[in-house]
Amino acid sequence: MPLLFALSWLLVDAGAYFFDATAAFLVIAFALAIFGIGECFHGPAHQALVAEIAPDYLRGRYFAVHSLSWGLAGTIGPAIGGFLLAAAPFALWPIASVVCLVAAAGSLALEPHVPERYRRIPEDEPAEPPVLEVATVG
Repeated sequence: MPLLFALSWLLVDAGAYFFDATAAFLVIAFALAIFGIGECFHGPAHQALVAEIAPDYLRGRYFAVHSLSWGLAGTIGPAIGGFLLAAAPFALWPIASVVCLVAAAGSLALEPHVPERYRRIPEDEPAEPPVLEVATVG
């Protein structure tokens, strides 16, 4: 996933830097398609991870902190990005790619320190199907 994100951000930068008009649009659209594929893998995985690592009685707090981190990033990120775009318009996306790759490397470096039961979502426990209650009329 981080490689897909980094690749898509570099393509956005390259599309805007090397191409004009329609060609730039096509390169950026392709980059967004790659980013979308990465999001499809990322979304379910990070939600499941938060649910898996949280003890039952703290699950709400874990999700709250998780949401807070996304909210803070959505507030601070555009402000920092705006300053970067003003100072060096074509530096934003390569910097974002490097930050993403460094975070991915950090995540991989920390993995040996994570307890074994939290490294992967357990496959030995089958998921229970949801129970739907159907109201009957009459």
